[in-house]
Amino acid sequence: MANESVVLLAFFSALTLMLAHLFSNRIYRYSEHHRNRMLSFFGGIAVAYVFLDLLPRLEATHVHIERIFGDLPAFLDNISVPGLSLMGFLIFFGLEHLALRTRHTKNKKTGNGFSSIHTSNVIFVVHFINLAFFNLVIGYVLRFEAEIGILSLLLYTSALSLHFIILDKTMEEHYEHLYLKYGRYVASLMPLIGWGISVFFPENPSEGYLLLALVSGIVLFNAIKNEVPNRGGKNSGIFIAGALFYSVLLLIIAWLRG
Repeated sequence: MANESVVLLAFFSALTLMLAHLFSNRIYRYSEHHRNRMLSFFGGIAVAYVFLDLLPRLEATHVHIERIFGDLPAFLDNISVPGLSLMGFLIFFGLEHLALRTRHTKNKKTGNGFSSIHTSNVIFVVHFINLAFFNLVIGYVLRFEAEIGILSLLLYTSALSLHFIILDKTMEEHYEHLYLKYGRYVASLMPLIGWGISVFFPENPSEGYLLLALVSGIVLFNAIKNEVPNRGGKNSGIFIAGALFYSVLLLIIAWLRG
C-alpha cells in the first residue's frame, strides 16, 4: 500500500477514535435500560479481538525484541511480550483500585450514596495521564496497522472504538464533571496527536508490536472489570454473546482470507 494511502487511512481511523470519545456519553446514555447490556456486549467484542486477533499476531514478537534490545536471556525473551501485556493490565488495575478505594473512603466518611461520590483531583490527574498516554499509543500504532492491511486497521479501529466507550463510562463514574468537562476532550485529541507523531516519526514493526502488547493488556482489563459480580455485572450472557459474535466474525474473515 502506498505510503500516502497508509497515512490517510490511519488519519481517518484516528478521527473515528476521536469521535468515539466525543460521543460516547451520548451512546451509553441513549438507553438507560439497555446501557449495561450494551457495554457488556462491547466488552465481549474487545476481549475476543485481543485473544483471537491481537495476541496471535504477537506470538512471534520475540524477533522484534531482539532487534531492539539485542540478545536477551532465554527466560526474558519468552516473557518480554506477555510481560508488557501484564504491565498494561496491572497499571489500569492499580488505577481502578485506587479510584474505588478513595470513593469507598469518602462514602464511609460522608454517608452519601456511593454513586454520587467521586475521587479527588489528584487521583484524576494520575489516572488521566495514564489514559492520555494509552490513547496516544493507540493513535501511534494506527499507521502500523494500516501498513499490515485495511482489514487489520478496520478490526483494530472498531474494537478500540467500542473499548473507548467502555473506558469513558468508567471515567465518568469516578470523576464525572472533571472528565466530562475537560478530560474527554483532551482524551479525544490524543489518537490524532499519536497519528501525527507517527507521520513524522514512523514506528518500525518492532516498536509497533511492543506497543500492541501493552495495548492488549489494558484493553483486557477495561473490558472485563465491569463483568465482575461485585461491580454489579449482571450481564455475563450478553458479554459472552459479544465475544462469540466477534469470534465468529473473525473466523469468517480468516476463512475468506484463506
